[in-house]
Amino acid sequence: MVQVLGLSPEWFFPADSVLGFISALFALSVCVMSYRAYHFSQEKKYMTWSLAFFLLAAGGIVRIITNILVSYSFDPLIFKLGYASFILATIGAYALVLYLKGDRARTVGLMYLLTIMLLYFSNLYYKSFYLATFLFTAVIAWDFFDNTQKRGGIARYAFIAFLCISLAQLLFLVSLFYPLTEVGHVLQFIGFGTLFVQMRKVGK
Repeated sequence: MVQVLGLSPEWFFPADSVLGFISALFALSVCVMSYRAYHFSQEKKYMTWSLAFFLLAAGGIVRIITNILVSYSFDPLIFKLGYASFILATIGAYALVLYLKGDRARTVGLMYLLTIMLLYFSNLYYKSFYLATFLFTAVIAWDFFDNTQKRGGIARYAFIAFLCISLAQLLFLVSLFYPLTEVGHVLQFIGFGTLFVQMRKVGK
């Protein structure tokens, strides 16, 4: 899994950490606002949304801390535990969002596909992880696009957000061949920021 850390150029490491930390704060804010919505409405969908974004925030913070620790003194155990936690939290979060959207069949299908990919790319954790997150977020973006066509309004923010996040996962994936990691981090930051703006508008 060492290759996960090494794809960002050294000069971009501080910006990567800052963008990642702010993105995690955006995700945590969405988590808190969703929990408040659940508290007032008692609708379970808000609790699921809150849990999904808690996992995204926690995973993002763990990734940043892991990168900082191993950049000073590389410890294989810390690296593996940190990135394993980040991967599991992220996959779990997007699976919850898919489940929340009511796409249970798609969720199960993607989980089976994910299992196959993890077995096939067992020696390429970076490739299999970002291929999986790209598929998950692309399906989520498509669902929100459908909602935008039917209802418009606030769903447009969610579509734009997950489109940015999905494109970011694709750029992280192709960064194995092209130096596009920096653009991916910026797109992901925009995606989480857009979700934060959406929840602020919903809460008004």
